[in-house]
Amino acid sequence: MAKDFDEVKSELNTLLEEEHSFRTVVIDSVDWLERLIFEDVCREFGVRNIERADGGYGKGYVHGTDRWREVLGILDELRNRKGMVVILIAYAKVERFEDPENIAYDRYVPRLHKFAAAVLTEWVDNVFFATTKFRVQRETFGFSGERGIASPIGADGGERIIRTVGSPACVAKNRVGLPAEIPLSWPAFIEAYQACTETNNQIKLTK
Repeated sequence: MAKDFDEVKSELNTLLEEEHSFRTVVIDSVDWLERLIFEDVCREFGVRNIERADGGYGKGYVHGTDRWREVLGILDELRNRKGMVVILIAYAKVERFEDPENIAYDRYVPRLHKFAAAVLTEWVDNVFFATTKFRVQRETFGFSGERGIASPIGADGGERIIRTVGSPACVAKNRVGLPAEIPLSWPAFIEAYQACTETNNQIKLTK
C-alpha cells in the first residue's frame, strides 16, 4: 500500500518507463488516494487541515485537483504508450442532489470531493455503479405503522450487478451504448462491450 502521493506517482512512472507484461493498472481506491493527495497539499503549505491550505477558501481542494491531473496525465500515457487498461475503484456515498428541474433528492456518488469527482468522471470512458438487486415491500408492524423491508433478489444475498447509465439513484455513464444493467463480472462486461463495439463499427461502415 502506498504511503504517500509521491510513492503513487513513482509506481505509476515505473510502469510507464520500464518494460513489463502488465496489461491493466488498477487504483484501489481513488478515495484513499485522495487522502494522500490532501496530506501532500497540507505538507506543502504547512497546515494540518486541507481547508486551511494556501489561506483557505477552498484553495486546498484546487491544489488537490492539480495533483489529480498529474495522476491522470501518467494514466493517459500508460493507456496511449503502453496500451494498458485503466481501472479506478471508488467507494460510494449518499449525497443530496439539488436538481434545478425537480425537488432535491439523494443519490449515490463517488466518495470524493466534488472537484475530484468532476475531473475523474469526465476523464474516464465509463462510470459503473456496483450494487445488489433487491425489492422493497411495505409491511405493517402493530402500532408502529408501515415501514419498508428490503429483500434480496437472487441467491447468496442477491444478484450483483453494475449499472452503466446514470439515474436519479446513482452517477453512471458509458460511451459505447452498453445495456443499462449487466451482471457484475468481468466476462459479462467484456461480452457486452465487444457486442457494442461490433455494432458501432458496423454503423460506421454503413455510414
